[in-house]
Amino acid sequence: TSLNGVIDLARVECLNSANDHPVANCLANPDETRYVESDISVDHQLLITIPFTQPVKLHHINFRAGNDDTRPDLVKIFVNTVSM
Repeated sequence: TSLNGVIDLARVECLNSANDHPVANCLANPDETRYVESDISVDHQLLITIPFTQPVKLHHINFRAGNDDTRPDLVKIFVNTVSM
């Protein structure tokens, strides 16, 4: 089951993302043409906060990435963190 209906899109935050590829677009309407990309002039590391409108039980997360050097080497997930 998708949690897209309980993501608080107004409060989604992504530090170091490129302006033309924000993370909110990926969450609101996921498809092959929408992706989040880091702003290489700032930092390659993306720091993403996805708040929910109600308590959720998260069992898995799906990431789609190309088979090249643009995909992440490491993903860290922090649960119940109030802010970055």
